[in-house]
Amino acid sequence: MKMLRNPKRLLGLTLLLFLLMMQSSSVFAVSDPFSASMPKVDDIFDYTKNPNPYITTYKDNYSLDDTAGMFSPVEGALNSIADTMFQMQYFMAQLLVLMFWFVFNFNIFDVFKDLITSFLTEMKVGFFDSVVLILLTLTGAYFIKKKLQRRVIEFWIGLGIIVLVLAISTFYFQSPMKILNGVNNATNGFSQMILGTSDTPVVKASNDLWQVFVVKPWQNAEFGNPELAKKLTDEVLSKSDPDEREAIFEVLEATGEWENMGSKRCAYLVVMLVPMGITYIVLFAICLLSIGFQALMMIVFLLGPFVFALALIPEYGPGVLKKWGLFLISLAASKIVMVLVLKILTAFLKAMLSFGDTQGWGMVFIVQLIAFAMIFFFKKQIVEIFIITKKNVSNVYSLSNAGNSGSSGNSGRSSSTTRVSTSSSTVTSGGENVVPVSSKTYQVQRKEPVVLVDDEGNEKPDTLVTTFRVKKTKFKKQSLSTE
Repeated sequence: MKMLRNPKRLLGLTLLLFLLMMQSSSVFAVSDPFSASMPKVDDIFDYTKNPNPYITTYKDNYSLDDTAGMFSPVEGALNSIADTMFQMQYFMAQLLVLMFWFVFNFNIFDVFKDLITSFLTEMKVGFFDSVVLILLTLTGAYFIKKKLQRRVIEFWIGLGIIVLVLAISTFYFQSPMKILNGVNNATNGFSQMILGTSDTPVVKASNDLWQVFVVKPWQNAEFGNPELAKKLTDEVLSKSDPDEREAIFEVLEATGEWENMGSKRCAYLVVMLVPMGITYIVLFAICLLSIGFQALMMIVFLLGPFVFALALIPEYGPGVLKKWGLFLISLAASKIVMVLVLKILTAFLKAMLSFGDTQGWGMVFIVQLIAFAMIFFFKKQIVEIFIITKKNVSNVYSLSNAGNSGSSGNSGRSSSTTRVSTSSSTVTSGGENVVPVSSKTYQVQRKEPVVLVDDEGNEKPDTLVTTFRVKKTKFKKQSLSTE
């Protein structure tokens, strides 16, 4: 739980785990340092499976070209710096796409299946079987006592719980991988539904990310002209020979359609670093958290032997089992929530993609930066949109007022009202008294000033007191305080 309260620690642990798993991959390319450090994912980078040449056929041809030559050393050096900056962005984008793919296709339970199976086997033989005999003996004495006290209902309920715990624990120890893989398949199924209706939603989302973080920045830095980029992108990227690419730009330079832009490229990449970096960090952190929740779920799942042993303790044990099960469900659901956030962000980026073609990519990233800043500064107000209630007395009345509207017909008759005294446990706020009358009910007393008119037309000020009761369905006792 401390790790959940400290997201930095969880992110760090997940990143370390991910890098270790990447290093253990058996399939690597050796064409360059970037490819050598990445696992090969054919679903994204193989043209036969993903017919998008910009991320498959042209993947290794993204570099910034120039015609400066040896007689323009400053321009050539600036272009080399710009190309180095872009290659760093290219590498990070490739890592992000791989992380995105891993979120939906990587099963951490399969990686550690031997560890999980051997650990649970040892725990069952060395711990659970021994402890269960002792606990069942003590539990039997407890149930004999209940039987002698003629508490028949408690006896049979407790006995049923013990049988249920033993049945669940047996399935847990016999088929741990079946449980984990079933949960993983279910969450992946929901995630695919959220991400899109296509047969390859992850690939399509990866293509969009590649377009945002690689293709469009490269076109802007390489050509500096949207029309020129649209006309020559495929021709330039289809060539891997630097001399052939340089020949294309020499012709463009001779006709005045293009010029060396070493300094401008550096300035552009530096300016775009902030909005691109923020977007990248947000997406990368969400991907890490999605994988991190899988790792945490595996760790919590391995606590099962201790949980099932404690679950055999009458009255105390079932609560432990319930908390453990709900925590596992929440961890599985957390991945679905992360995917929903990824879907929203990728949809936003895709909208920005079409917006950038008409308004310019500088404006796109400025709008993006402003959007992220506003979300950060007003995150509390945004979250409160989804909070149905605020924990104060006025909300108790507002929720219950609709259910008591039938009693409003009596508001004009003072004889139908009831006045109750205020005790030390009464909370007073804005003309209302809220008294806890039981463990599940509040009594709310509302006072309103009224004017009584008799048959002769004489007016007399009075106070109308309306009393009704509200269930504590969504409120805690300690939350009923004045603000």
